[in-house]
Amino acid sequence: MDADQYKQDIKALTKRTDRLTHAVLLQAIALVCVALWGARMVGAVRTILMPAAPQKTFWVTDDHADQAYLEEMAGYFAWLILDVSAESIDWKKETLLKYTLPEEAAAFRTRMDLEADRLRKINGSSTFALRQLRTDEKAQTVTLVGTEHVRVNGVETSAPQKSYSAAFVVIGGRIHLKRFEEVSDEKQANPPPAAVGMR
Repeated sequence: MDADQYKQDIKALTKRTDRLTHAVLLQAIALVCVALWGARMVGAVRTILMPAAPQKTFWVTDDHADQAYLEEMAGYFAWLILDVSAESIDWKKETLLKYTLPEEAAAFRTRMDLEADRLRKINGSSTFALRQLRTDEKAQTVTLVGTEHVRVNGVETSAPQKSYSAAFVVIGGRIHLKRFEEVSDEKQANPPPAAVGMR
């Protein structure tokens, strides 16, 4: 065997081994990066179950919902709160309370109980025909503008245009209703932060 040829073969094999070692190291680094990225994403991406039928795609993070989701949920909560009759208000109240902040649940329950008593006394119902939504994604609020139709004994007694403000909080990717209240034109731009209630 030729000693020069042997040395050249050793050098070639050493270079090849070095290149393979570098390739394996790069793959290992890439694998660690992917594993770290995957570990960060665990719990960050969630499947959101919605009670309303979604009309648009939306995005919800751990503490923030996008405009489309806020509008979908504002419409759903307005239906639960404003489209009520003596027969439907109790189950709508129970459904709504599942989505309210725990510290606000008692206020919502009391107001809906009072509304249920009033509707039973007058044999009344109300519906809200939504006309416009104004969303402030940064503040996680939606202003709903529409016509509220009030009926007593099946006869429409009034149909005023009203505006309501719905404020939301997203905790752990789940939306909670913080506030739902009637607002006047002056208050629509900046609803008071401490106000709680429905109507």
